[in-house]
Amino acid sequence: MYRHCLLGGIAAAFSAFSVSTLAADTIAPVTVTATRSAESANESLSSVTVVDREEIERSQSSSMSELLSRQPGVEFTRNGGRGTNSSIFLRGTESDHVLVLVDGVEVGSATTGTASFEDLPLANVERIEIVRGPRSSLYGSRAIGGVIQIFTREGEGGHATVGAGTHDRRQGSAGYGSKSGGTSFSVNVSAEETDGIDARENDCNFCADEPDDDGYENQSVNARISQDIGEAVTVSGRVLATDSEVEYDGSFQNRTESQQRVYSGRVDARISGNWNTRVQLSRSTDESDNFLNRQAANTFDTTRDSLGWQNEITLGSSQIVTLGLDAESVEVDSNLTFAEDERDVTGAYVQHQWSGHAWSSEVSLRGEDYDEFEDPTTGSIALGYRFNDSVQAFASYGTAFRAPTFNELYFPGFGNDALEPEESRTIEAGLRGRYQAMRWEATAYRTEIDELIDTVSAGGQFSPENVDEARIQGLEFSVGVTTSEWDGNVSVDLKDAENTETGQELSRRAEIGLKGGLTRNIGDWSIGSDVTIQGDRFDDAANTVPLDAYALLNLRASWDFARDWTARLKIANVGDTEYTLADTYNTLGRTALLEVAWRPGSAE
Repeated sequence: MYRHCLLGGIAAAFSAFSVSTLAADTIAPVTVTATRSAESANESLSSVTVVDREEIERSQSSSMSELLSRQPGVEFTRNGGRGTNSSIFLRGTESDHVLVLVDGVEVGSATTGTASFEDLPLANVERIEIVRGPRSSLYGSRAIGGVIQIFTREGEGGHATVGAGTHDRRQGSAGYGSKSGGTSFSVNVSAEETDGIDARENDCNFCADEPDDDGYENQSVNARISQDIGEAVTVSGRVLATDSEVEYDGSFQNRTESQQRVYSGRVDARISGNWNTRVQLSRSTDESDNFLNRQAANTFDTTRDSLGWQNEITLGSSQIVTLGLDAESVEVDSNLTFAEDERDVTGAYVQHQWSGHAWSSEVSLRGEDYDEFEDPTTGSIALGYRFNDSVQAFASYGTAFRAPTFNELYFPGFGNDALEPEESRTIEAGLRGRYQAMRWEATAYRTEIDELIDTVSAGGQFSPENVDEARIQGLEFSVGVTTSEWDGNVSVDLKDAENTETGQELSRRAEIGLKGGLTRNIGDWSIGSDVTIQGDRFDDAANTVPLDAYALLNLRASWDFARDWTARLKIANVGDTEYTLADTYNTLGRTALLEVAWRPGSAE
């Protein structure tokens, strides 16, 4: 079954490439995350994936984790059904090795060091950029495996969607945007609710015996406004607010109410013909209230205030110098008493980009100022060579770090304030090309991480220590095609992720993964399928709990049944495959979701 799905997925994706409609050259998307300045993804010296609004709707993904898990180099695990705690592995690195930004603002918990992807609704997302590889030299802590930046929804006109599905799932979203002269604004709202599934097995050791469905609900709103002042200055503001509630199975807590807020104000100005500057003031909050059988258990709130100043200077037609300063203040509020509950960090970075006729280069350097440990300095260098207009080779070397979380440093009875940051070194080389409607990329990489923080036991006491080292090396290959009639893609990830101190595989990372999708447009109809295959993994660091390989097939269809109206149906896990992402936790079987969407201009 596993091999048949593997071959079938490859064959399905590549069959799209043989069609005779390879007509127009596709335009490469523009990305800003890899270098903190706009550049074509086709010319980037990094491995970058851009997922736009059109792809979000075409995929009919039901959650942020589902959409991201379709992308090259990304693996997800989840402890139960929708809304439960999820973990992302980008190129085999940990969840806290991935920096997550929303509209340029860092989000996530300062106690756990991770972002709550499960609570970020796709209905309010315009575009996602995934940069694989270290970016601490531009962004600071956590960007060891890469950066994921989510841009909230914008645009002109209105839209609305309602949907219903299995497990009594109900959802809806609506929004409106307008632009007049130099003023633009947009507002989008969304809500969903589901009865869910039983999050965890009830007959395992140390599992809470709670044989019931665990529900999830989420409400979200985002708003944007911008105003041009003359021809040289733009002032803008953004806000994203999400409230969620999720049930799960646990002995110490079994329900969490969460709030996430992201506020930002920005001024973009053109000082001269070759000098652009940007100042951004932002606040993000991550609040979590946990309960056990309706009784309050604990509270963990993070408030992150930041100020950024970035300057982009163009030198002639081939060079760009970027200079920036970042200042951040992080505060933790909890019903528990942390030894320290505040942290102030400042950082400065410089980057030089050069592009010649065939060769190009990027060099960046960043310094940080921390109170708790020696100030980290990180750097990156990349070189590219373009053989012709369609084929480019690139190679890079970069260092990165992750500062210990508040839990690791100061959690009562557990934290270790002598911890040092985790440090990494990554080298990668790749080759990418485009031919008419076809695009492809192949990349090899190797990441070594020192001072990995792990929990150790000494005299019956558990505490985090800098004890481990890891090596992650792998190959990524992706190919896709987009025409007026077909859209197909397939990616293969091969990697070896090992704890070099113990010789064991890093938990929950598969050595092989394949993802493929194929969509066919036929008049008012669009019909597609997606296949996901993940190899064997281990659930624990000691490699004593194996997780079997699995293959999932999804089917989807959309129909433009009237002007501006579309009906969409998706059946996920068509074969009702039983599989495990985390030991003792249940996963969704076959599910269906039916939606009706109103989008002016979507169909004539």
